[in-house]
Amino acid sequence: MVGAVVRVVLLLVIPVAGLWYAEARRSSEHLEVGHLLPLVSLVSFPDQRPVELKSERPTVIVVFSASCPFCGQQLARVDSLERKFRGRVDFLAVSMSSLEQTRQLLADVNSPSRVLLAHRENVWSQWRVKTVPTVFLTDHRGALVMQWSGLKESEEEGMLIERLSQTLAWRSR
Repeated sequence: MVGAVVRVVLLLVIPVAGLWYAEARRSSEHLEVGHLLPLVSLVSFPDQRPVELKSERPTVIVVFSASCPFCGQQLARVDSLERKFRGRVDFLAVSMSSLEQTRQLLADVNSPSRVLLAHRENVWSQWRVKTVPTVFLTDHRGALVMQWSGLKESEEEGMLIERLSQTLAWRSR
């Protein structure tokens, strides 16, 4: 009798646990390359007006938080790339911090010229950002070309520059 009950419980629990695991795994993965970046509610900095993420050029997006010890360094690196690709690529910094926290961080670091604010939960769920800084490169349609999380050294920056150059070359055909 006990064995039959255990079998019935296992038959009910295992499929549910499997579905939960598959969903948890899917939601923790990065976005898929080639898919459009999902819409996220964004507001401009510092005036907090709603902003739609639209561009006809490739776009580099840095998601950051004022409490992140490495985000200032990543913002400065992306700022230097913005100067190199100015007029051909759009650069955005998306803060998941409050207006005042963002203002304090940006007073101390160079950052891309356009800064937006977003709710942390929206960025986590829609863009699947789990750590900051996270960098996205999208093409002229808003489709993901590449992404990485965490402060990376020159290897990833070299890959970003290469992908930017490839995306610009493909776009100019």
